Amino acid sequence: MPRDEGNHPWPLRPNLLLLLADDMGWGDWPNANMPLRHLDALAAAGTRFTAFYTPSCICSPARGALLTGRMAIRWGGAGATWHGTAFGAGANGGRHTIGTELRSLGYATAMAGKWHLGQAAGHTPRDHGFDRFLGIPFSTDMGRLAAGSGAGVAELSDALPLPLLANESIAEQPADIGALTATYLSFSREFVFSAARRAQPFLFVSFHQPHAIGELGRIVSEAGAARSTLTLFASDNGPWVEMAPAAGSAGPLRGGKFTTYEGGIRVPALAHLPGTVPAGRVTAAVASLLDVLPTAVRLAGGTPRAQLLDGRDLRPLLSGRSEAERSIARINASVAALEATLPGSRGAPPVPNQLGRGYSRNATLCCHSSGSGRRLSDSQKASEPPT
Repeated sequence: MPRDEGNHPWPLRPNLLLLLADDMGWGDWPNANMPLRHLDALAAAGTRFTAFYTPSCICSPARGALLTGRMAIRWGGAGATWHGTAFGAGANGGRHTIGTELRSLGYATAMAGKWHLGQAAGHTPRDHGFDRFLGIPFSTDMGRLAAGSGAGVAELSDALPLPLLANESIAEQPADIGALTATYLSFSREFVFSAARRAQPFLFVSFHQPHAIGELGRIVSEAGAARSTLTLFASDNGPWVEMAPAAGSAGPLRGGKFTTYEGGIRVPALAHLPGTVPAGRVTAAVASLLDVLPTAVRLAGGTPRAQLLDGRDLRPLLSGRSEAERSIARINASVAALEATLPGSRGAPPVPNQLGRGYSRNATLCCHSSGSGRRLSDSQKASEPPT
């Protein structure tokens, strides 16, 4: 595990800490009325993105796209090939994920938190490259009430309470929701210090508790790796505004979760690596969850094995050397229909067909999944505010 060695350019094979919030809106952070001091501190020492996009307006397709660097329609997470929340049988399926890629490059890999990509055999975190897993198989609002509500939860719920899983075993049921933060932090600490003795850590924490970020940073510091760890933070999709007053906020953006309006797919994000990612920088350059895999694999000294990725290497952007223009296309994946492009985009990229080929490499895509999104009417298309 690389330890701090002073100022450096991109370190060869940095440690990786990936933090994914759940339903956190663009207006939730930064927010003067509800400051999140640990995120504020990371942003002050790193780079905050104001035009960071998730590739889906709902949870499972966005998370699968993050893990694979590929739009959900490619691996069975959207359209007619979607079978609930599990990785489907699309091109390459979920075979090459950020977990499998980094593990093949010698990283120790672990995940804590919400999975929501299937819990049947073949669809667990350990089936997709994570050496260890501690977390919940789906959302905290599911469990008993979720019985029979869809293929993604029916196998395990069957009117049972929400379980906490340790790898594929049930650690407790029902999960003690109030203790999850402490449980995840304890797991993270043990993993980071264990990995320090034998390999480099890649830790993916998918959480509902942003206050845990400070403790995760403290764990990395105590392991002597604060200056050799790239921390990436983002949200999986926009806020579930219909759940107000408990919902998050999209701020001035229109819409929220379940829509391809800006409020549904534009999310808070930051990157932090002292001496490499510029401190105190705010960028309006477009980036996406799709970019995490190709960036991480390149940083680890590898080449992504998937033949076709929808993300791109963010190293030039993260280091402040480039802010290349990039357009946004909103796709209804169930009918392969282009819904909107951001005003100012240099032409609408061609709509991908069911194989997902044939669009501009300078476009990042955001899509509905079959039956989940709300399609824009003709009068609403391309009506978003500029970035």
